[in-house]
Amino acid sequence: MSERQLNLTDDARARLRELLTSDKFAEDLEHLYPGAATSEQRVEYESYANDLISRVAELPDTAAASDVFDLFRACLRNFEYKDTEDRERICIVCECVMDAVGIDSSNGLQNEWLYGYDIPGSGRNAHCTRTSGIRHDSCRGNNCAVSWATYWLSEKAP
Repeated sequence: MSERQLNLTDDARARLRELLTSDKFAEDLEHLYPGAATSEQRVEYESYANDLISRVAELPDTAAASDVFDLFRACLRNFEYKDTEDRERICIVCECVMDAVGIDSSNGLQNEWLYGYDIPGSGRNAHCTRTSGIRHDSCRGNNCAVSWATYWLSEKAP
């Protein structure tokens, strides 16, 4: 099976440019993110995220999803020992990049990095990382509203 090639259109690049100019590590109460703890951390984290976004935008038009995932891995290394909220936030940035370039799933990359494992039984195309970073079988794509807690409880409840 050959790897899926991306189609980095002008629209995708425009969405990446928009993401590049956004404040990704400022307080975001809607997503319960308190913001980076210090202004120095915020500048550092924005730099890492903007570097990731710029590198994705510079990929050839027909780059593969694995090329994007390689860039994710390099960026995530910078957050390895950061606060959990900041680690979750960079995963949201990665999800925004995936949305922009048409990648539906990180195939467990983010879950493995953030939690140390992928969610068992969450096979390819049975996923959702849109709202919670959790993949589940009842995903309805970008309109999915199943929260991590709802998913976890439904799978774990007796």
